[in-house]
Amino acid sequence: MLQLFKDFIRPKSETHNKLLARVKSQLSESESKMSQFYNRWNMRELQYQAYMPVQDWEAKYKTACKDKELTGIKKQDANIVVPYSFSTIRTIVTYLATVFFARKPIFTVSTNDPALLENAKNMEALLQYNADHAKLVAQGIQFLYNGEIYGLGVLKTAFRTESQPRTSWVHDVMTGLPMRVRQSQLVYQGNTVEVIDPFLFFPDPRVPMSQVNRKGEYVYWRSFVGKFSLQKAGDTYAYLDSIGTMTPGDSGASLANLRANGDSLNNQYDFKAPGDGSPFVQIDEGSLELIPEEIGLDLGDGFDNSKPYKFILTLANKTQIIRFELYEPDHNMHPVVVSEPYAIGSGFGNMGISDYLSPFQESISWFLNSHIFNVKGIVNNSFLYDPSMIEEKDLKSDVPGRCIRIKPKAFGVDVQTYFKQLAVVDTTSGHVADMQQLMRLGNDLSAINDNVRGMQDSGGRKTATEIRATIEAVSSRLAFHGQYISATAFTDLGKQWSLNLQQYLSDDFQLAVLGENGSRAPVQITPQNITGDFIFPVHDGTLPMDKVALFDIWQQALQFAASQPQVMQSFDIPRIFEYVAKLGGAENIDQFRVQAQPDATVQAQAQAGNLVPVGSIGGGSNVDLSQMF
Repeated sequence: MLQLFKDFIRPKSETHNKLLARVKSQLSESESKMSQFYNRWNMRELQYQAYMPVQDWEAKYKTACKDKELTGIKKQDANIVVPYSFSTIRTIVTYLATVFFARKPIFTVSTNDPALLENAKNMEALLQYNADHAKLVAQGIQFLYNGEIYGLGVLKTAFRTESQPRTSWVHDVMTGLPMRVRQSQLVYQGNTVEVIDPFLFFPDPRVPMSQVNRKGEYVYWRSFVGKFSLQKAGDTYAYLDSIGTMTPGDSGASLANLRANGDSLNNQYDFKAPGDGSPFVQIDEGSLELIPEEIGLDLGDGFDNSKPYKFILTLANKTQIIRFELYEPDHNMHPVVVSEPYAIGSGFGNMGISDYLSPFQESISWFLNSHIFNVKGIVNNSFLYDPSMIEEKDLKSDVPGRCIRIKPKAFGVDVQTYFKQLAVVDTTSGHVADMQQLMRLGNDLSAINDNVRGMQDSGGRKTATEIRATIEAVSSRLAFHGQYISATAFTDLGKQWSLNLQQYLSDDFQLAVLGENGSRAPVQITPQNITGDFIFPVHDGTLPMDKVALFDIWQQALQFAASQPQVMQSFDIPRIFEYVAKLGGAENIDQFRVQAQPDATVQAQAQAGNLVPVGSIGGGSNVDLSQMF
């Protein structure tokens, strides 16, 4: 079938041109809808960074030069932009990242079938291995940032089989000596994840973005890669020699790097190949549903060509299709996970928290700057004077300890008649208090306060319990926020990963894992012992309990259990003590354990007369071994 698809997308063929026209029409439709968000997103990026226009950097540099006459630029007053959005969004993302990624395993797997409980545990371990290998934490945190700044977060998922050359030692049968051998080995087989820049995301605009992976007819994402990287992908892409010249793309340009005076990597069509190196290629890849007979495609036996099927397609420079293959995942979703954490209704496109915080940041910055400018005016002073009575050059001098000379005409004349300082009133003295009120309103809007930011709230000293209770009360709204993100995004991610593993994991790649703290024997995870229809519970959005609070709870439980004989008979007190000690940080407690001899050894020593029951020494009584064991 692979050859069938390659023949179908042969350059300039009728089938290729027909499919290309459909794909470009879908892309154009989505680009026109997504472009309406770009200006708003650009402003939110700048506000998040407490923006400063790029041209001011050159002006400030020239102002700092010693030769001010050469630059011809007057000293400019600094315009401070209070990074209120940055502080608030970073706090929200810190909370969400702790909720989703501070626990292990990251994905909780459940099942309604008791026979599949062990398979669910194996799936949890395998998903955690995939998350560690794919660096889900790094991708997920950027995903959360995008959701807060743009109101849209997108993750792309895929299943990858990776082979790499590895050096190993083998036994040479001819010489009998160890020999170094470098050969290709299967190093990873599992799920991958990649965050997609919202500027490079083109979903079906006829459905809400958060539902496009289930209800959309198509979804595309854009990237810019070197042609060499396409060639290194082996048989994944075809007809690379037919790729035309890159033309300007329609995606918007992110301004996320503007503060650092950097460039956006969204539009790289201006990048030329250095020398004879690899030129950059605009790649539009996506998943789309097609009815084969409508495009002249016959899938062969076992397929109904009159029904829609999913396909993976890659378009290079908007001129050549270089990949086209059937896509039949068990999860039956497009390979993306989309979150709109502040969605209202079922429209296409929603705002982020940065949109709601924007007026507060603008007003706070205005209050601060107006107060600074007014104070500068007061400090600089304003004078009313007669230039015929005073040496004006002395008055305008900025030399410390200056002396102001008067002209002969002013000799014997009262100074108050020709020189007077004007009274200046600070009308902005209340602006600092107004800033505090605006910040409080913004905090109420975003459910963030000083305690959540890691700063103790005012009002005197507070106990750890009081601070914890305050944080838990404030976190209720953030917990709801995290619960919504979990329901709309991370449950879909877990389902896609789980079913990908069941569908594509080969017998050649197996994973050996240990139980909790390595306490149980290694379990070999194979495709057979991860099968089942699993449930991915929605996260409740609450923070995991911190170790200090958990240690206090277990310490109290241990004290209670040790004082109650009935509880001691039902629970293993030494193991509870070991757990509490390790929870408190005593990781090396095992080295103090008393190593008891096996029962058989004790029995033999007692029979030889080397051991006697406690209390029988010197009593002359016979040893009854049946009472000892």
